[in-house]
Amino acid sequence: MLEEDKQNIYIEVLENNGENPDLIKSLNELYREIGKPPVYYAIVVMDGDSMGEKISKAFEENKIKIITKKLSEFSKEVKGIVEKYSGMSVYSGGDDLLALFPLKTVLEGYKEIVEKFKEYMKDTGYNFTASAGLVISHYKIPLNYVLQEARSAESKAKKVDGKDAVYIKYIKHSFSSAEAPIKNDHLQLFEELISFLSDEDFPFGFIYQLQELLLPYLPKTENEEPVKKLTKYLIEKKPYKRKDEFAKFMLDTKELFDFKEPEKIINTLKVAKFIASGV
Repeated sequence: MLEEDKQNIYIEVLENNGENPDLIKSLNELYREIGKPPVYYAIVVMDGDSMGEKISKAFEENKIKIITKKLSEFSKEVKGIVEKYSGMSVYSGGDDLLALFPLKTVLEGYKEIVEKFKEYMKDTGYNFTASAGLVISHYKIPLNYVLQEARSAESKAKKVDGKDAVYIKYIKHSFSSAEAPIKNDHLQLFEELISFLSDEDFPFGFIYQLQELLLPYLPKTENEEPVKKLTKYLIEKKPYKRKDEFAKFMLDTKELFDFKEPEKIINTLKVAKFIASGV
């Protein structure tokens, strides 16, 4: 049986350090049986929106007790939600959260946490929301860098109009990356986008071909019609079974796709495709 502090270590680390040959042997046997651990994981950093302003108002209106009670109750439940999605809660205090998740469960886990936060806080008389940074990283990227990027992503989420958003970013082993803001209420639509990009026959290279077509209109444009037409044109050219449905989804889903901001469209597609690939 593996020692508890060694359970999540990657075999390459042990081999490179030339340490613990018995553990290396045990890991190789385990990997043959269940497969190697994924090379990408996710970090979520979440924080309540405008909490200082709401807390100050609650003190003035003598409602601080109910708010602190609800925050305490939510904080106690978070660990269980994180573990439900095979994650690990590093820190949970009131409206603050730092947690690690597998790539394949992070969206569902984050979505439930945000929904639970709103559910707990709805009886306080205030409109409580939360925003987060969600960074998906290759395990060989230094953890302090990934944490820094997660906190930066959280700060960017706090600048989204109306907040209540998550800023999602991936970082590959090469340090190449893409990032996109998604409103929490639009995560279901984002998951629908991922389902399109998960199709086996989704056209390879579509996103980069679209990026090339839209170069004259990047990063923003006042005239969205050419961007819409070029997007529709490229989709219709592809031998993709669900292309009509996908074209309609892209053109009609204004919550995800603002055709006056084609650069955001490209980045949203890149992030969704990366998650869809499940690397």
